[in-house]
Amino acid sequence: MTRVVVIGAGNGAGAHLRALRELDCAVTAVVTGHPERRAAALAVFPGAHVDWPATEALERGADLAVIASPANTHLELVREAAARGIDVVVEKPLEVRLDRAEELVRVARDAGIGLAVCLQHRTKPAGRALRALVDSGALGTFTGGSVSVPWWRPASYFAEPGRGTYARDGGGVLITQAIHTLDLLLWVLGAPVRVRAECGRATQPMEAEDTVTGVLDYGGGRLVPVYATLAAYPGRDEELTVSGTAGTAYLRGAELLRFPTPGAEPEVVTAGDAASTAVDPSAMPTSWHRALLADAIDAFREGREPLASGPSALSTQRVVAAMYESARTGDWV
Repeated sequence: MTRVVVIGAGNGAGAHLRALRELDCAVTAVVTGHPERRAAALAVFPGAHVDWPATEALERGADLAVIASPANTHLELVREAAARGIDVVVEKPLEVRLDRAEELVRVARDAGIGLAVCLQHRTKPAGRALRALVDSGALGTFTGGSVSVPWWRPASYFAEPGRGTYARDGGGVLITQAIHTLDLLLWVLGAPVRVRAECGRATQPMEAEDTVTGVLDYGGGRLVPVYATLAAYPGRDEELTVSGTAGTAYLRGAELLRFPTPGAEPEVVTAGDAASTAVDPSAMPTSWHRALLADAIDAFREGREPLASGPSALSTQRVVAAMYESARTGDWV
């Protein structure tokens, strides 16, 4: 049985805890300084220790550390786990800045520990089916696509200290929410040649952007527009399209449709049977986290790269960083 320490008990930790219970893992400790979150964690794993700070939990010994704390803590926590030879699954993003994300991946590599990143949209059936369609050539030669994340968050969401700040989160909707759909696109298509972006804050009470729009340029006239916001009341499911010379795939939430010929009814590749996080982040399905954690645990045991490896997550963060740089400079990056 895999012994797990869960560091952090906020929104993201709940899905991890439920998934670990379903995987029959032993959560030996949960790290949190919040009394309410302590009670919620113990409701899932009544026998777990509740420690603060994280070093106390890591000293107890574990096979795996799930790091679900704010992004600006990830590098130091991976250092602590690496010093003890403990594999890690880190919540997205890797870190608040690209240089810190790169250092985090180096620390794990140099210590020889396993590293996976919680980019769970890669594990959802619609995401896997989309990649299979593209890899099989069923859509023909890639011609373009689009990303849209028209989400909304109530003002109460930003009451947590540091949420939506550059210091704690590294940015706003792009690096915290839209990164999942953007990562899925990049996992399917690979990195673009260059990017262009603009960031703004329309309505939300946050320091960083609540809205971003941009373009991923794949060369040869193949452009992918990107739009993401937390100000699209009342919030709708994220959408991703990939078009080719032989068809278009359209992903919305947990559903994937294929449009093979003009005028024909779309083929339902996967049905949309998961709750939406367009408004409520706690509505995320446990099954995607369970699949990601199961793959990571197996990968570390087998000595292979996990589905959402550190280097692959770093590729996504490089695109995010390039979009922020483009918004800052007003030019292509």
